[in-house]
Amino acid sequence: MGISSALMQQFLSEILECLFTNDLNLKTASFDVLYVILEQGLVHPLKCVPYVVAYETCTEKNLRDRAIKLHKSLTEKHASFIHSKNSICVYKTYEYQLMLFNNDEKKIKGYRVYNKEYVEALLTPMFNIIRDKRNKRNEFLTNLVKACDQREKSFNRYYSRYIIENLATLEYKTQEEILLVIYRIQPILAEQGQTLLEYIDNWNEKHGNYSILSDKELKQLDNYTKIAFMSGLLQLLRNHLKWLYGLSELRCINFKPNKVTKTSEKQVNRLYQLNMFSYSSIPPFEYDSQNQHQMISIIKKIITLYKHDLPSANEYKEPNGISNNFEIVI
Repeated sequence: MGISSALMQQFLSEILECLFTNDLNLKTASFDVLYVILEQGLVHPLKCVPYVVAYETCTEKNLRDRAIKLHKSLTEKHASFIHSKNSICVYKTYEYQLMLFNNDEKKIKGYRVYNKEYVEALLTPMFNIIRDKRNKRNEFLTNLVKACDQREKSFNRYYSRYIIENLATLEYKTQEEILLVIYRIQPILAEQGQTLLEYIDNWNEKHGNYSILSDKELKQLDNYTKIAFMSGLLQLLRNHLKWLYGLSELRCINFKPNKVTKTSEKQVNRLYQLNMFSYSSIPPFEYDSQNQHQMISIIKKIITLYKHDLPSANEYKEPNGISNNFEIVI
């Protein structure tokens, strides 16, 4: 190991730490050093690539463009393993946004708006680099949806909202990309919907209207409220993608991710201008975790959204008018 490499290994953590700052001069200097380190191969790229991807979400265009260029270069040089930490890279982009907003998770968005009209997902550069490899692309999209499942140990509702906003504003090129996202959403929705229905049924039997709750019961109610919000957001995302790309419910249900067909890589065009969906149909994301009345109201509102947001019967008919008799269980 050369002297330069040994020094970089010794001080790498400090260099990476300096990248997460709002001081433009320091972050620029730190990225300059990181760029040289990776270009000369002085450290293993997997130690640094999450930070490179994080800088693809920079507000400063110059740093953002350089990060994208560096990421592409690393992908070309290390194609066999560079994507092995994609999930860590995605979370690092969230941590970077968290730093920009002084650790206020409420302010973080998964997209950027240009000229008050053009919307771009923050993960767009990363997705564009991955998308040419079908298996890696599908794995990437699957893992993004998985982050919105409350059964995951690392579940964080603010991070999940960040992911959902990215999924809503990515510029998809093929039918398979969109259908895969919808396909991965469906089992989570089914599980969450059933969980919420069972909880409300038990609540009605045990508490009737309202009663004094123990700390344990109040915490449990808070957890179910978080599940309700994720269900509402995933339902909005699913409907948004169907509407934006003109996909029928029947087309979504018939999709099989492991079956490659002629339409898998069929190019798609948006029917409308790419934009973020409205949150107006679900309750406000912030709530009082000590207010049982508000939390029960939120859960019931989301359940109502499930019940009234089923596709029309016409979407389950073939062109010859014969119904396929599909049933959605919630």
